[in-house]
This record gives sequence, structure tokens and C-alpha cells, in this order.
Amino acid sequence: MDFFSTQRVFFRPTPVDDLKEAEVLAVSGDGLYSIKVNGKPRKAVPGDHLAPLFKLDEKVMYTEGGASKKPKQVPARITSVDVSIWPPSYVIKEDGAKTERDTEGGRIIAEVLSLAIAADEAMQTLLAAEEEERLAEEARREKATRDRAKKKEKDAIKDILKSAAAAAAAAAAAVPATAAPAAGKVAALGKAPPPGFEGTKPTHKPPMAPPPGFESLGFLGAGGSTGNWADDEDDSAKEARDATAKMDAKKRARIEQEALKATRASAEKLAKDKAKREAQKARKAVETMAREKREAEEAKVRAVEEEAERVVREAEANVEAERLETERVAADAKASEEEKQQLEKVRMAAAAAAERASVAEKQLQEKVEMESKATAAKARAVADKAAAAADDIALKEAANEVEREAVNKAAEEAAAVAATAAAEKTAVFAEKSAAALHRWEEKEAKRKRKEAEIDAKLAELGGDDDLRALTKPGGTRGAETEEEEE
Repeated sequence: MDFFSTQRVFFRPTPVDDLKEAEVLAVSGDGLYSIKVNGKPRKAVPGDHLAPLFKLDEKVMYTEGGASKKPKQVPARITSVDVSIWPPSYVIKEDGAKTERDTEGGRIIAEVLSLAIAADEAMQTLLAAEEEERLAEEARREKATRDRAKKKEKDAIKDILKSAAAAAAAAAAAVPATAAPAAGKVAALGKAPPPGFEGTKPTHKPPMAPPPGFESLGFLGAGGSTGNWADDEDDSAKEARDATAKMDAKKRARIEQEALKATRASAEKLAKDKAKREAQKARKAVETMAREKREAEEAKVRAVEEEAERVVREAEANVEAERLETERVAADAKASEEEKQQLEKVRMAAAAAAERASVAEKQLQEKVEMESKATAAKARAVADKAAAAADDIALKEAANEVEREAVNKAAEEAAAVAATAAAEKTAVFAEKSAAALHRWEEKEAKRKRKEAEIDAKLAELGGDDDLRALTKPGGTRGAETEEEEE
């Protein structure tokens, strides 16, 4: 399975390690990859340790088809990821399809990466076409240059031949046909024919007419210098012109070829640099687009995760607040219920105590009124008896002593009753609230006011201290005891 630069992958160093997310940084020609795992680069990672990584709902391109079908990429979306196996498997849903299908990671590729690869392939195709066109254009230019050089060389040769032919024609036209030297003249010139060729005629070209002013120099025959320079000039000048023309033509051709090579090399370098810059620019644009899209997706995923975490935190905070509120309400309800029960108990106890006190007070008032009347009658009878026996001092003293004892006893009993009431008050109101105690104290004050009113009424009726003592708790009992003693 091949991986591409900037592709996201799963990384598993060994079969017992957990999967880690990574990103391919570079691809080596020997099947090894440079990756980045948790922000740290790793080099020379085999392809067997990597597997394609795709997120849920990520847009991908699915390669359908097989051996009998031409592969075709169709857009799809990731719906499920199974990382329990190696390599991980995916479930995708094609655009417009109603059903999902299982597939392996090698048959799908991220949409962004697919676009980048397509752009890269298109750029490479474009560069290859441009390179082919450039080479064809250079071949055409080189052929045209060679053709022009050959044409120039042919033209130069033609010009040289034309010049030589024109010069030869002019020389031939200037010398008459009878001007050929005789054998004797040739011999006189020291140019006798070789042995065996005495009867032959020389085959040299006819002498050329000398230029004006040089007629006395004679002419140069074919055998050597005879004073006529026309032949020398004709041969040497022609050879020199031919050699010079050839050298010039070769030099011009060489210069043109060097210039053509330099131009071609410069144009090729410029074209390569331009193609390289364009390819780098396109690659950077694709990588930037892929990076921006990946960063946007990662930002979107981070935003979703942060929103989910915020919602979870708010939900946990709400649950905790509800739990605390429930506990507080339960505690308040429990405390309120306990307080209500306690107040109800206090109220009931206070009501019972008040009821008992009211009944006792009413009974006491009735009894006091009845006994007050009886006591007053008895007291008057005793007073009458005492007055009748007033002469007897001992009887008076005894009566006074009895009265004092009765008063003291009544006081003691009143103190005992007060102590008992205080004890009852302490026992009844030991666990009661301050409000109930306050109400009880108000009732006690009211009772004391009534007792004071009773004392005032007894005073108006002429009752003494003994009579007033009889109206208090224990007083009746004391009076009865005193009467019994008497």
C-alpha cells in the first residue's frame, strides 16, 4: 500500500502496541517513510507499520471496480471505523446510495488528498507536454539552423566557383588561340618536355593577359615561372580563395553552432527553471489548500469536542447543583419536619399544661370561694369564742400560738407548693422552646394577678393573713389541719 506526503495514517510499531495517529512527511524511494507522531519526527518507517486514517463523516474518494472493471473513483463518506483489527477497516456510504458497504483503507483516499494528487498529476502531464513541445521546437530550430548553414556553405561554394569560372572565362577570352608557345620556345625557357614526350604538346592552360603596365613580364607556363604571373595567380589565388572560403564557412558554421548550443542550453535552463517554479508553486498551492482544509476540519473537530466538553461540564455542574439542592431541600424538609414535630409536641404539651392549669385554676377559684366563705364563718366563730374567753390570757396566748403555727405551716406548704411548681416548670419546659416558656410565664403572671385580686377582695371582706393563706395552694389543707387540731 502506497502513502502520500501530508497523508494522515495509523502508526503501529509492533503488533502489541496501541495505534497512534501520525502524518506522512516524506516518501523514500526504497519504500520507507518519514512520519510525525505526537509532534516528533521518525524516519525510515516501513509501510507495513502504517495504515490509512480517516475520521467519521470525512469525505473520501472510493475506488470501485476490479480486474474486469476499470477503476473509478466515486465520492463517499465514512460512517464507521473498526480499529480492533489491523489494518483498520471502514464502512462507507457512497453519495446517492441507500446502503453502506465495508471496505479496506487501501481503496479509499481523502478527498483533499485526491484533489492534490490529481493536481500534481495534471501538472506533471502539463510539464511533460511542455517539455516534449520544447524539445520538438528545439529540434525544428536546430534543423533549420543546420539547413541554413548548409545553404550558406553551398552558396559560398557556388559564389567561389562562379568567381573562379568568371575569372577563367575572362582569361580565356583575353588570350588568342595561336598564343600557345612552340616547343622550341618552351625549351628556350628551360622547360623542355620530359624524355619520351618531345612530340607532345603542353597541356597547361592558356596564359592570362597581364594587367595593364605589366605586359613586359611575359607569362608563366605550366612547367614553371616563365615571367607570366597569370598562371601563378590563377592557381594560388584560386586555392587560397577556396581554402579561405572553406575556413570562413567552417568558422561561421562553428560559431553559429556554438551560439545555437548556448541559446538552446539557456532556453532549456530557463524552461526547466520556469517549469520547476510553476510545479513548486502549484504544489505549494495544493499543499496550502490541503493544510487549510485539514486545519479547518481539525478546528471544527476541536470546536465540537470543546462544545461537547462544555456541555458535559455544564451537565455535570447541573447534576451536582441539583444533587446539592436536593440534599439541601431534604435536609431542610427533615429539619422542618423535626422542628414541626418538636413545635407540635411543645404546643400540645403547652396546651395540655394550659388546659390543666386552667381547670386547676377554675377548680381552685371555686374551692377558694367556697372555703373562703366557710373559713370566714369559722374565723368569725373562732373570733367570737376568743372574744368570749378574752379574759383568759392563757387561752389567748394558746390561740395566738395556734394561729402562728398555722400561718407558719401554711407558709411552709406554700413554699413547698412553689418549689413543686418550679420543679414541674423545669420538667415540663426543659426541652421546650423559648416561645412556649414565655407563654407559660405569661400564664403564671396572669395567675398571680388573679391571686392578687383575690387577696384584694378578701381584704375588702375583712379577711386576715390566715384567711388569705387558705386561698393559696396548700392553704385549705393547712386550715383543715389547724381546725382538726383545735
